[in-house]
Amino acid sequence: MNMQAPITAAHALIAASDLKSAMKKAAIVIERRNTIPVLGCVKIIAKAGSQTLTMLASDLDLYLRLKVPAEVSKDFACAVPAGALSAITDGASGPIGMSLEDDILTMTADDIVTTQRLISPPEDFPWRTISEDHEIEKADTVIASETQLHRLFHLGRHCISTEETRYYLNGAFLTRDPDSGNLRAVTTDGHRLGVVDTEINAMGELGTIVPSKTVDLLLHMCKPKGNEPVNIKLTEDRAAFDFGDVHLFSKCIDGNYPDYTRVIPGYTPTSHCSLSKSPVLRMMKLCGSIAHAFRQHVKLDPNAGTISFEDINRGKVSMPLQGDGESHIGFDLKHLAEQLKATPEIKVEFASAGDPARIKSEDPKAFWILMPVRL
Repeated sequence: MNMQAPITAAHALIAASDLKSAMKKAAIVIERRNTIPVLGCVKIIAKAGSQTLTMLASDLDLYLRLKVPAEVSKDFACAVPAGALSAITDGASGPIGMSLEDDILTMTADDIVTTQRLISPPEDFPWRTISEDHEIEKADTVIASETQLHRLFHLGRHCISTEETRYYLNGAFLTRDPDSGNLRAVTTDGHRLGVVDTEINAMGELGTIVPSKTVDLLLHMCKPKGNEPVNIKLTEDRAAFDFGDVHLFSKCIDGNYPDYTRVIPGYTPTSHCSLSKSPVLRMMKLCGSIAHAFRQHVKLDPNAGTISFEDINRGKVSMPLQGDGESHIGFDLKHLAEQLKATPEIKVEFASAGDPARIKSEDPKAFWILMPVRL
């Protein structure tokens, strides 16, 4: 076919900002490197007379459906390379026009016109929904707000392991608080543990490990102060989230999550100290300038009133610390900094230099456990 085919009137018009926002979500799902070309595409479904376009993205484990406001004058369906859709929005101020003739897609943005031959047939695009999965379709529905869901995952995201050999820790474990029965999220990488409780009523038995990629997508889509209700369905190996014009279906991690309760200390703390985000991040930069190629282990000494880093051959950094108690304790500075990015003000409680410490914030329904390091 002649690639210089005449440009026809747009079959769909979509605001550049809406397409750009949709592509930011889809980009989290789409793997940059894959051996199946259609998985590098976004499937677009348009129905004449409707006020939305349906956009689908998948990596075979995660399935995302978005409905984006648009003016549609003709039915069409196509699988468009994600890079082409993202590129057309770059710098665009007016609406994006799309028209499809056979396998040639024409897109317009302001005074730019692009034509592209589409290689992947739209019918090859994989898709799954709740209705196609009878197990999760029958699961109880848990209802949360965007704010609740964002908090649930945000407060423990930094504790998720990235170690592939311990794949069962590469996500957030959704279970029930044994006392209230409400939804609880647990995350750990073996060095730190996050436990976040909610007021969300969790019906039925729960034990689902939601992958970190799904967690990141939900954090991107859920507004920290959003009130949109989210319908959640969970089984041992499936999770589905529906809110607004978004449908998310995810395979979950098949594995047994460890008994996290065994590392929660039962002692009465004898030492306490308080830390804030800004000074600790500043200290991290200073330590990095002295010993950037080495582990940065810091000493919290509430008795001396200091938090300090020392390398015999390279130098020392110390800052004031508010606290009380006779014991000191050592931590990986990176772990402290990541904790403070999630919770800008924390209190650290411990009994001795060798015991795990409990971390608390202004949020009464969340706590963290951090393993000490030997100084």
